[in-house]
Amino acid sequence: MDQVERVVGLVTEVIEADLLGAYMHGSSVLGGLRPASDVDILAVTRRPLSEGQRRALVAGLLPISGAPVGAWPAELTVVVQAAVRPWRYPPIGDFLYGEWLRADYQAGVVPAPAPMPGLALEIAVALAGDHPLAGPRPAHVLDPVPAEFLVRACMDSIPGCLRTCPMTPATCC
Repeated sequence: MDQVERVVGLVTEVIEADLLGAYMHGSSVLGGLRPASDVDILAVTRRPLSEGQRRALVAGLLPISGAPVGAWPAELTVVVQAAVRPWRYPPIGDFLYGEWLRADYQAGVVPAPAPMPGLALEIAVALAGDHPLAGPRPAHVLDPVPAEFLVRACMDSIPGCLRTCPMTPATCC
């Protein structure tokens, strides 16, 4: 089974009837995966995840994601529909799994809800990419991101990009 199917299968199994949809976003819908890409999946739910669901997602994603298992890094973002419908800024993400946090997960850290300005960009790309993995098309469960939120999300992401960019700021941007 392919990695995306495994992630979506895990999400479907853990979230069950509260899953409204799962959608590709990121480089996979913006021109294809590149060597430094990750597999970006956005899941939209009816209600917040329980602690047990959070732990189950982390436990299930660790053996599916990244170099330790010979696969693309997986990034899973979960958002409760009511957190972005109607839109508020910054949007609150309910759960985030990313390979860059693997050591934290292995140490027992469980992702908690948090403000995620970049979620506005993820949702905009999921809507534009229109690639449902489970459930209806993204436009049926997500509203368009207000333009001012996209601008704010881009501006809010600059400091993090500059901190993590392997190049000098002049060549990174």
